[in-house]
Amino acid sequence: MSPALSVVMPVYNAAPFLSASIRSILDQTFPDFEFVILDDASTDGSAEMLHDWASRDHRIRLLRSPVSLGTVGSSNRVVAEACAPICARMDADDVSHPDRLRRQWDVLAADRGVVLVGSLWDGIDAHGRSVRPRDRWRLLRPLLSAPFAHGSIMFRREAFEAVGGYSEEWKFAASAALYGRLAGRGRLVVIPDALYRYRFHAASVMHRRQDVAMRSTDLMRRMLVGHADGCLSEGRPSGSPPDGPPSLEAIFSAGALAVWAGYRPTVHIPWRSVVTADRLGPALLKAIVHRWGTLSPSTLRRLLAVSVRLRDMIASRFLPRETVVEWKSPLSIAGRSFEARGDISRQ
Repeated sequence: MSPALSVVMPVYNAAPFLSASIRSILDQTFPDFEFVILDDASTDGSAEMLHDWASRDHRIRLLRSPVSLGTVGSSNRVVAEACAPICARMDADDVSHPDRLRRQWDVLAADRGVVLVGSLWDGIDAHGRSVRPRDRWRLLRPLLSAPFAHGSIMFRREAFEAVGGYSEEWKFAASAALYGRLAGRGRLVVIPDALYRYRFHAASVMHRRQDVAMRSTDLMRRMLVGHADGCLSEGRPSGSPPDGPPSLEAIFSAGALAVWAGYRPTVHIPWRSVVTADRLGPALLKAIVHRWGTLSPSTLRRLLAVSVRLRDMIASRFLPRETVVEWKSPLSIAGRSFEARGDISRQ
């Protein structure tokens, strides 16, 4: 018989944290699932580790691609291989709370109008130590980025397939584009508890995620303001960030990833972008905080952790008492939704 749930996880060179990630899924309180894992042509020993895990637990269904499919291709492949009508995403360097799958499953089972449920998260470093607290404040205001980690989502496969899955045209903002499309199919909700642990570490933050964070931030801003070539017009979107240097917001977002990992940001904010900003005060504050991170990331991280913890406490006074909170994609707030091919139509 087919399982009730498919947990899907693409893997590319994740050996240092792979076992902790797999173990967190196999130890879930929700029992009826398959674990579909794709080795996306890893070269760091991940393949051997995956074979060992698969030989020990029959719930793991291991796939291998002889060539790397990339982030979008591998993410679409694992969903395509899933057997269950509901899929839960997992990332190979993060950790799930033991009750994550059960609680998310209960939300989808209780309301057919919900097409995706994520959860809040806390941040851990390379050694598994907590560095960034849960942040319920992110549920109180619309932001460019989702309040839940991408690896924490659980969704209806039917809706995922209907909107075309992850789009190669929007590879630098593939998850945001997916949320925008799914918002046209049903409700996106968030469990306001940290059921997922997002790992900040050097291998991803320093060499990959800072660049991706800058590109995705600028691309999201283009989609929202409508200045991207073809983004909000007829035809296929370009799906690439604007030419020229990244924006102040993009550099600041990318630098935050490095600071949470305990490293110095590798890209500096040019003062010209500060003095020419529309709002000088916030821009100057971001530049000062970013500069602090380049000088002493450890002290800034401690201060930021205290700040996040305080605003999380404040947010608890304004959040509804329901077990989930509806979240609207910035794209749906702007009155736009994505069609299955990646084009954009006005609602």
